[in-house]
Amino acid sequence: MTEPDRTDEKNEVEVAVMECETSRGVRGILTLGAFAGMTALAACDPCSGVSSCTVAPRVSVQGRIVDVVTGRSVPGTRVDIVRAGTGDSNSVVTDGYGLYQLELPGDAGSGTFDMVVSPPDKSPYRVRGLTLSTSMVHGDGNVLGAWVSQPYYALALELFFRGGVNDRIVNVTATFRRTGGGELTGPGWQNNEYRSKVDSFGRYSMFNNTVFSLGGEETVGDLYVNLPPPRGVTVVRGLRLTREHVYGAPVRLMQVDAGPSSAYIGRFASRATGLPVSGVRVSFKQTGGIPIGNPNFTAVSNDGGEFVFQLYPRAVGTIIGDLTIRPPAPDTGFVVSGIRLDTFDGEGVRFFRQWGVGLHLPWLGIVHAKGTGIANVEVEARRVGGIQATPSVLTVRSDENGFFPLYGFAPANTAGNLIVDLTFRPPAPYQSFVIRNVALATFSVDSDGRFVGLWDVDQPHAASSARSEPRIQR
Repeated sequence: MTEPDRTDEKNEVEVAVMECETSRGVRGILTLGAFAGMTALAACDPCSGVSSCTVAPRVSVQGRIVDVVTGRSVPGTRVDIVRAGTGDSNSVVTDGYGLYQLELPGDAGSGTFDMVVSPPDKSPYRVRGLTLSTSMVHGDGNVLGAWVSQPYYALALELFFRGGVNDRIVNVTATFRRTGGGELTGPGWQNNEYRSKVDSFGRYSMFNNTVFSLGGEETVGDLYVNLPPPRGVTVVRGLRLTREHVYGAPVRLMQVDAGPSSAYIGRFASRATGLPVSGVRVSFKQTGGIPIGNPNFTAVSNDGGEFVFQLYPRAVGTIIGDLTIRPPAPDTGFVVSGIRLDTFDGEGVRFFRQWGVGLHLPWLGIVHAKGTGIANVEVEARRVGGIQATPSVLTVRSDENGFFPLYGFAPANTAGNLIVDLTFRPPAPYQSFVIRNVALATFSVDSDGRFVGLWDVDQPHAASSARSEPRIQR
């Protein structure tokens, strides 16, 4: 169907509609015919020329369907209104100007509705969850404005290097490949992908009115960005694109980070309690590897004891450096040399490592019966001298191998020896016994266990003097 050549008359109707809406402040246009409406529009009165201004409650919807590219009217488009939850519906076909008006009986107030648009030569689409008001006044209604005959994407991506500060990716090519959601069509959609340029402002316009939605309110895909050497191709996965159905909608900007990332998390915990430690100052000095934008990085741990390496890699590969760690006083600092951080292509942060800070008492003991570890021996360790520590009494039990931990003591920020008496209470037929004045020294390095001694319940006073060298971890 060819649209009538009535552009001037149509514009007069639309101008009159806007003037009438402005002067009355009502939600509606008075008529949708190109000629019959002129007299009513001039009056700007929804009740002009009718015997009664009041009608039964109904939902009235008015709008226009236009071509997404040219903005010209699309006559012959079927438009359905469907009341959510009930299935009540009504439909109409747009006139020569693409205009339509629909009504459904309704209760006072507002309700939720779907609109279905079915152009004569394109796939139908559905807009869900519209809140529309009910009216009892002639000529009053809900104006939806101009909708397109084929949903499009009013969206542009702003590309930034991952981890950078306003470091835009410019003048490269990028390709969007659909992985799920609504299907796409159009001259710009070839082999399930769309390829275009990222401009000098770092913007990548999605589809430029050459790719349209075939169905589904959202399309999911991956963006492949061809970065200049030495970075290479990077992938932004799981982009979710929401279609647009309102003609001339403003372009929405979506910030997207791309390129190699080195966003790792480091964490600090008290060696004595395992709780996070805030206020730990760190400084990183690069000693090798790929070029980065922040070779002398500094940070302070947060309330969770965590910090993020913000190194801004300029290539794909490994970053090598030394990390200086300065805990709050009175704990002493230390240096972790030769840290290696491999870049990765993806969003978010990854956990790198946890370091302990502060003094601790990483002691373990062993209890045997006839040379074999014995379980469920209660061991009470009571402080009798030396440095201050909490608790003053620690009670534990041996495991199936006879091991019992004494690292539940937390020293009070003072290096030295904690002196304890150990009371062993083995199950029958063995007798309880006490070992006095056992010295537990503090340590300021990470360790998963040092052995204080081995006792046999058959020879309780003959403690082994053997000591295992600890495994120390940084």
